[in-house]
Amino acid sequence: MSVEAKHLEPALTLAGRPEYAAVTGLASFVVEDGGMKAYAITTPPANGMLTFSERDMLSLMREFGITHGIIKEFMNFIPVGRKAKTLVAVGTPPEPGRDAVLRVLQQEPPDDEHGRDGSRNHRQVQHFIKVNAGEIIAEKTPATPGVPGMTVTGEPVPAAPGRDILVLPGRNTMLSEDGATVMAVETGVLQAHGDHIDVAQLLEIHGDVDYSVGNIDFQGCVRVTGDVLPGFKIAASDSIEVLGFVERATLEAGGDIVLHSGYCGDANCYIKTCGSLTARSLENADAKALRDLRIGKYLVNSSVVAGGDITVLDRRKGRIAGGHIVAGGNVNSRNIGSPSSASTIIDIGNSVELGTDKSMHFNTMRYYENRLEKINTAIALLRKRHISAPLNDRELEALHALENKARLCREHIRNLYRTGMAFQLKKKQVNRSAVHVPGTGYAGVQIQAAQDYFEFKDDLENVVVNRMAGVLAARAAEN
Repeated sequence: MSVEAKHLEPALTLAGRPEYAAVTGLASFVVEDGGMKAYAITTPPANGMLTFSERDMLSLMREFGITHGIIKEFMNFIPVGRKAKTLVAVGTPPEPGRDAVLRVLQQEPPDDEHGRDGSRNHRQVQHFIKVNAGEIIAEKTPATPGVPGMTVTGEPVPAAPGRDILVLPGRNTMLSEDGATVMAVETGVLQAHGDHIDVAQLLEIHGDVDYSVGNIDFQGCVRVTGDVLPGFKIAASDSIEVLGFVERATLEAGGDIVLHSGYCGDANCYIKTCGSLTARSLENADAKALRDLRIGKYLVNSSVVAGGDITVLDRRKGRIAGGHIVAGGNVNSRNIGSPSSASTIIDIGNSVELGTDKSMHFNTMRYYENRLEKINTAIALLRKRHISAPLNDRELEALHALENKARLCREHIRNLYRTGMAFQLKKKQVNRSAVHVPGTGYAGVQIQAAQDYFEFKDDLENVVVNRMAGVLAARAAEN
């Protein structure tokens, strides 16, 4: 077969790239989609069928620059008896680069977090991670440039590079000169917040909090490996973790509280946290949490306030029975109420105060002010020494670390100042809050949302209670 090729003529401009149509007496080629696809437009003779070979087509495609991504055995897809437009080549798209990430090296979950049957071990719903001074706690995986692609005519297609991140050292941490690793400069508890990592100071009690220990008031994190006995109090500016049982004791924390073995209270004690509260169980408790409340097994006869969601995690036997439950967000529990328990009242979507006791707020403010004063004293001393004689590399590194700590302390003080004199929980839309009961909601349970009210007149199975058409009502849950 002989073919006569005409000159390439501009066809159109797509994504800033001129494309050309190659025209022969029997076949034409058009490149589309920014050079990523090539089509053959074939026309058979007036009184016959196409007879040219794949070799002829390949030769013609090369003549007009279509050299990359040619589909294998493309001739099998070209109709021989009619005019057709057939895809014959596909370019290679570029692979975008991967974004940089900060990987926390010490944040692997414990081996016993899940049981052998796959169920969650509620003693390990959450855990604190202890790190030592000088330990590398995080490393940055840099962004990659990506892999360029190629059009069907062999032109490179640039790839979008991955986005970089700026790693900011936090409290008691130091960033390496290349910005790739974060090291703890003091022993404490690892607290990761996205690209920002802190190491909070840790007080660890090996055993029970009893008369041999006394009440605890600590500026940092507190970890107790035993029980907390009745009548004692633990106050911490950061987090509190108790591996044993807490009985009729008072807990106050500026961070999260985690109780691995549960809590039983009375009228003379309470729990208060500016973070989240996680416990295996709560019974006869007076508890307030600025954020979420997560319970492993049951929440019984308790007065509880949470700014976020309240969730009972046990999907088989979890329950809320008795007491007054107030949540700024949703309430989730397998069962709510009981045939024999006292009344259960649940209030959702309301804005409430954490309490009139502001001592925790002021203690935290005082901690950062005192810490800033000590840091500034150390900075002034190093700068004074630098006037008489240049500091060595280690002293300069210490000076930079202290200046960074001072900046972070000032940020904490500003944030606490903005918080003001009260702990006002963030109000959520009442229309967005709901009570989820995948098990049984027993008769007598009362649900409130602002001025709306709903009471379970009978036992209901697998329901959601929320506002519908302006009225608080129950509906069947979607499976």
